[in-house]
Amino acid sequence: MDPRLAAGAFLVALTVCAVSGAEVPAVLTAVATGALVLVLGAVALAAWGVRTRDTAAAAVLAAACGTGVLMVLGLLLNTVLPVVGVQRPLAPLPVALGVDAAVLAGWWVGRRNWPRRLAVPAGADLATAAALALLPLAAAAGAVALDNDRAPYLTVAVLLVGVVLLGVVAVRAAALPRSTVALVLYAVALSLLLMTSVRGTTITGHDIQVENLVMRMALEGERWDASALRSAYNACLSITVLPAVLVALFHVEAVQVFKVVFQALFALCPVAVWLIAERVLGRRRAPLAAVFFVAFPTFFSDMPMLNRQEVAFLLIAAALLLVVVPVGGGRRRRQALLVALGIATVLAHYSSTYVMLAMYATAAAAALVLRRGPLSRPLGRVPTGERWRAALRRGPRPLVTLPVVVLLAAVAYVWTGPATGGDSAGSLGSVAGRVVAALSGQAPDAASADTSVSLFQVKSQTDQERLQAYLEEAVEQRDPGRPYYAQDVVAAYPITVAREQAAPPTGVGTALEAVGVEPFTLNKVARQGFAQALQVLVIIGLAVLVLRRRPGPQHAEFTLLAVGGFCLVASFVVLPFLAVDYGLLRAFQQCLFVLGVPAVLGAEALVAAAGSLARRFLPPVRRRARAVPQAAPTGTGAHRVVCAVPLLLFVSSTGLLATATGGYLPQLHLANAGNNYDSFYSPLTERVSARWLVGQEGFRSPTGVNAQADLWIVAKTYSQTGVQMNAGVVPAQVPTDSYVLLGRTNVLLGTAKGGLSNQAVTFHLPREFFRETKNLVHSTGDTEVYR
Repeated sequence: MDPRLAAGAFLVALTVCAVSGAEVPAVLTAVATGALVLVLGAVALAAWGVRTRDTAAAAVLAAACGTGVLMVLGLLLNTVLPVVGVQRPLAPLPVALGVDAAVLAGWWVGRRNWPRRLAVPAGADLATAAALALLPLAAAAGAVALDNDRAPYLTVAVLLVGVVLLGVVAVRAAALPRSTVALVLYAVALSLLLMTSVRGTTITGHDIQVENLVMRMALEGERWDASALRSAYNACLSITVLPAVLVALFHVEAVQVFKVVFQALFALCPVAVWLIAERVLGRRRAPLAAVFFVAFPTFFSDMPMLNRQEVAFLLIAAALLLVVVPVGGGRRRRQALLVALGIATVLAHYSSTYVMLAMYATAAAAALVLRRGPLSRPLGRVPTGERWRAALRRGPRPLVTLPVVVLLAAVAYVWTGPATGGDSAGSLGSVAGRVVAALSGQAPDAASADTSVSLFQVKSQTDQERLQAYLEEAVEQRDPGRPYYAQDVVAAYPITVAREQAAPPTGVGTALEAVGVEPFTLNKVARQGFAQALQVLVIIGLAVLVLRRRPGPQHAEFTLLAVGGFCLVASFVVLPFLAVDYGLLRAFQQCLFVLGVPAVLGAEALVAAAGSLARRFLPPVRRRARAVPQAAPTGTGAHRVVCAVPLLLFVSSTGLLATATGGYLPQLHLANAGNNYDSFYSPLTERVSARWLVGQEGFRSPTGVNAQADLWIVAKTYSQTGVQMNAGVVPAQVPTDSYVLLGRTNVLLGTAKGGLSNQAVTFHLPREFFRETKNLVHSTGDTEVYR
C-alpha cells in the first residue's frame, strides 16, 4: 500500500469527522488518536531525517513526536488565529485544517525519506494483537462492574492473566517474536491503567480534578487562555490544548480523553523501557525491566490520575530511546530531536521537566568530567575511572550535553514564569531557590509520607502531628469578619485521627490466622519489603554497571543517566520538601526508565551470590541421571529465579495477594472501599446535592461563598460541576450561619479529610456537632446538607 494514499485517506476521514460533528466513541477515539499521532509522528520524523528499522522503537518515537506536534500545533493556532480575527482557534474546522496543513507540509519537506510501500503486519501479529486487545477491554469492563457494585472477579481474572503473560514473556523472551513481547507489554500495561482510570462515571482521582478544571476552561471558549487561571496546571498544554484539539477532531466526551485516550498513549512507556533495556541487557533479560516498571504501584494507582505527567513521560521515553537505541540520521539531527522532545516536555508538565533536567545535568556533567575535565587525569589513574574515561573517549559523543541542559532549562524558566505567569511556587526559579535554601539549612521542615518506604528515611510527621498542625492552621485562617462557634462548644467535639479500615479476611486469611500469620502483617511486610528490596537491587545493579570490567561505548551515556536518576531519587530524601511537592514515588517511577536495568542486574547479582553460597555450604544433590551443569547468573534455572522477583512484586503491588488473604487495605481498582475510593471517587449524590445548594438562599454572601465541605468534596464538585465551596468541616472552621455539605464518606463512615502542605490526614468527624448546632435541610441518604 502506498503510504501517501493511506495518509491522504486518513486525513480526509479525519476532516470529515471533525467538520460533521459526529461523536466518536471513546474506544474508537483512542484508536483514531493513536493513528493520528503515528501519522503526524512519522511525517515529523521523515521531515527531520531521523529513522529506525526497529518497528517498536519507531512506533514509540512516532507516537511521542505526533503528540508533541499536536500540542505545538494547537499552541500556534491558539496564538496566531485570534490575531487575524478567529476568536475560537480550537474549534473543529481550524484544528482539522491545521492538522491537514501540518501533515502536507511535513510530507513535502521529508518526501525523499518516505518509504515507497507501507509494510502490512503479518497475520500472526494481527491475530496476537486481536487476542490481546481483549485484556484491556476486560479490564475496563471490570471497572464498570465495580461501579455497579459487582464483585471484582473480572478484574482479578485480568490480573491473573497479566501475571501469566508477563511470566511467559520474562522467561521465554528470547524464543518469542519481538512483536509478541511488545504487544504483551502494551496490553498488560494498558489493562492496569484502565482498571483505575475507568472507575466512576466521571473523573476519579486527585490531581486529575484540577486537570479536568483547566481542560473545561479551554473547551468552553475553544481557546486556551494562560491568564484565565494563574496556575502551573493551566500552563500544561498536555491537559489544556491537547485535549481541546482531540475533542475538536473527534467530538468525544471530554473526560474520556483522560480516562481512555491518554492511557492508551502512556501504555507505550513500558515498551520503551523494554527497548532501552534490550540494548544493555540483551533480548532475553530486557522484559524484566519493563515488568519492574509496571509492577511499581505508582504506575497503575497514581499515574492514571496524573494525565499531564503521562504525556510528559511518553516524551521523555522517546528522548531516552534516541540516546540508547540505534537511530539513523546523524548525531546532530538526533540531538536536535532530543531537544525538541525536551521542549515538548516543558510544555506538557513542569515537574517532570525538572526531574528530567536534573538527571540530564548529572549525566552531562559526569561525562564532561570523565572525558576532558580537570579531574579526568586523576580519575584515569583509578582502574574503574580509566576504563570509563576510555569508553567515553572511544565511543560516540553524548547526546545529552551541558549546552542541551542549559537550553532546556532556559525554555523551562521562560515557559513556567514569564510566558504563562504560572504560580511562583511551581516555577523553575522558585524550585532552584528552595533547593539552595534547603542545602544551606534555611528551608522549612517538611517531609512526605512517601519517604516511609525509602531505605534512607528522614523523620516525618506522624498522623497525629499532621492533624494537630491542620487544626491549628484552621483556627489561624478563619475569616475575622465571620461568626464562629465559641471555644467551649468546639472543645466538646474533639477531633481524633481515623485509621483506614482493612478488608475482612478471606478463607485463606482465616487459615493463616489459625497458624499465627496475620494477613495485614503479611501484606504490609510484602509491600514495604519489595519496595525496599527494589532500592537495594538498584544500588547493587548500579555498582555492577559502573564497575564492569569492559564498559561498552554504547552503554556509557546510559550508565551516566542511570547514575543521575539514582542521585535524583536520593536528593528527594535529602531534600524532603521535594517529596512533598512532587512525590518520591512519582520521581522513582520516572527514573525507572533508566533504573529498571540496574534493578535487573541487581537481582541477577543477588541470585548469583545466593547460588555461590548454596554451592559452598550445602551438600551437592546426587542425581541418577547425568549431572546438570551449574547455571550461570543468566542460565535457565537462575534466570527463572530472577524472573520471579518482579513477578512477585507485581502480585503484591496489584493486590492479588491481598485479594487472596483479605485483611488488608482495599485498593481502588479492586474494591469500593479504601482511602483512594473514599477520597477520590465521586458519587452522583454529592454532585446533585452541590447543585441543589447553589439555588438556596444565603448560599452566596457579600464576602463570598457561604458553604463548607470536606477537602476532596470541594475539589471534586468544583472540578465537575463548577460549584465552589470552602474547604473544612471541623467545628472550629464552620461559621455559625454557613451551609455544610457532608458527603458519602462523611455520612456513612463518619470520617473526613484535612490537608496541610499537600499532606492530607483522615480524622473522625463529629456528626453530632452538626445535628446539635444546625438544621438538616437536605438529604439524599448518603449526603446531608446542614445550616
